[in-house]
Amino acid sequence: MIIYNTMSNSELLSIIKILGVGYNEIIIDIDLSEFSINSIEVDSSDRIILHIFTGYIDSYLYYDDLDREDQKIIYQTLYTLLYN
Repeated sequence: MIIYNTMSNSELLSIIKILGVGYNEIIIDIDLSEFSINSIEVDSSDRIILHIFTGYIDSYLYYDDLDREDQKIIYQTLYTLLYN
């Protein structure tokens, strides 16, 4: 997808902030290659944090630590929500 190839982290941050409507977190289930995420958060340093909820446990990882394919899945999902 051409749109993804030109995407920057600042564009993804903007999409998350728009979809969050005043909040720094979006509750959304997205299936990635090895696991599913349940929430996307932007912290005070503008890092994108992905949350995985299992029972009462909240595990997290950073968007920048994902491989490009999983980053692409997240971007395409959020982009589709924003522009549809």
